[in-house]
Order: sequence, then structure tokens, then C-alpha cells
Amino acid sequence: MSFLAKAFYVDDLIKHKKANGLVYPNVTEVNDIVYDESMPDECKLDILFDESKRPDGGKFPVVVNIHGGGWITGDKRFRRGVCIQYADDGSFVVNINYALTPKYDFPTEMRNIFSALNWVKANADKYGYDLDRMVLTGDSAGAHLSACTIVCLNNEEWRAKFNLEPIDISFKATMLFCGPYDFNEFWMRFPVLDTMFKGIANIKWQKDFKKCPYKDYLNPIPAIGDYFPKTLVVMGAQDFVTNPHSRKLMRKFKEVGVEYERYYGKHLLNSFHDFHLKIWMSGAKKAMKKAKEYIKLAVQ
Repeated sequence: MSFLAKAFYVDDLIKHKKANGLVYPNVTEVNDIVYDESMPDECKLDILFDESKRPDGGKFPVVVNIHGGGWITGDKRFRRGVCIQYADDGSFVVNINYALTPKYDFPTEMRNIFSALNWVKANADKYGYDLDRMVLTGDSAGAHLSACTIVCLNNEEWRAKFNLEPIDISFKATMLFCGPYDFNEFWMRFPVLDTMFKGIANIKWQKDFKKCPYKDYLNPIPAIGDYFPKTLVVMGAQDFVTNPHSRKLMRKFKEVGVEYERYYGKHLLNSFHDFHLKIWMSGAKKAMKKAKEYIKLAVQ
């Protein structure tokens, strides 16, 4: 584990109890379900749902969550705080782990996510959720992977490049929190971001990026078409690194006719990158309220 990965991990640990210790007695949690036996240590997911919130005689809407961590670290357990709020609000939540770089080369993450989606499709009847009312969400690197997932579900060229089989599954909406989407962006060359950039591109030096076989498939924005579902783009006023990415994403949405809404967190002490994870702060509470409202409207 790199120094940066360790630093991110320590940060997650420091805020873990406050961020993920919410107690909702009616929410059922089943943790560490292996969704791909070929990679049992990496490919695990948690499910969270409140049976008392199941629609009368009906099926739960579904929220699939992909955690962030710069592609080099992170874990689903550090997103329990947001996921349990979605479950308490009436969704069936699938919170997934995936292989991390540089131990595993990109696009292993994408293959893992597609395996997780196959698990979601295969277990709909078992748990009683509605595959026609699904929302995909992710933060930071997880937002990037979420956008790439939507592209792969709809783009045969991308699936062929990543060696992915098509899945008959779709999402009504996405929620993308503080995501990076453009690896040509100036800030991606700066220290700290440089480490993450080289990890997912599987390169030793920045100059080697032009040799990366996936250099044209790390940036989802050029491949986005009108097939992309309506999207909530969440930005923090003080997130100077990923805000330019979100603006480029929204320009693309406008160009191709994708319905989107921007949520802009402005809290002085809680509008930095992934500000919504500090769920004890007022800025995060407002963002989570918006996210829950967006899910309900999307799956009507």
C-alpha cells in the first residue's frame, strides 16, 4: 500500500465511527456476500434494507453504491453511513467492493462491477426488489466508475475493450458525488492526484500515459450519449480539484440532451471533496436529504 493509500485509509478510520455508526434498528444488513467466486477477497458486497418500508405487495427500488478512494484504496464499510440512510428511506441498497489499483490493473474494476450487477440481476426475486427502478451512485473514484459503468452498459466498443459481456440491466438515474472524469485535466498531474492517476493508468511516469492501452477509455465524457440516465451531479464549493470535471460532465449532458441537476454544497466548513460523507455536519445532512429526495423522484 502506498503512502497516499495509507493516508486515505487513516482518514477513513478517523471519521469512521461518526460517519458510519448510525443505528437504524429496522434496517437489516447482510455483509460480505461474495458476488464473484473467482476473486472472493475483492468481490464482496453488503445489502441493506428495511422490510417495514417495503411497498405494499410490491418490490423495493434499488440503489447500487460504488465507493471512492482514488482507485487505490477505500472500502464499502466506509460508506455504510450513506447507504443505511438510503435503506432507512425505503431503498434496497447494494454496497460493493472491487479490486484496487495498482495491485490489479484497470479495467479489473469494471469487470468486478459488471459481476456485481449480474449478482443484482440474479437475486432480484430472492430479495424482492425491482430491476426496473434502479439508481447507480458513487463518490469520487466511485463516481468515475459509475459513469464508466453506464457507458459500458450502452456502448459495445467499450465492452469489447474491457472484455465485458452485455447485461440486460439499466438504471433510472445516477447520482455522482465529486467525481473525476477527465484524465487530461490539468490538476490530474499534480502531486497526490499524480499517484492515483498513475495507479489506474498502470504507468510509472506521466509521459507513459500515451502508451496506456486504455487511455481513450478512462475518460467517460466523450462516450456519453443521450442514453445516459438523468443524473444528480453533486459538487462542493471548495472542491477545486473535481469541480472542473463536473462542469465538463454537465456541458456534455447539455450537448447530448441528458437530463441533469446540480447540487452545489456551500457550507463553509463542509463543502470540500466528498463533503457528504461527514454526515454529522449540516452541509452533508442537506446533501443527503437532496439525494434521498432525488432517489424517490427517480424511481416513481
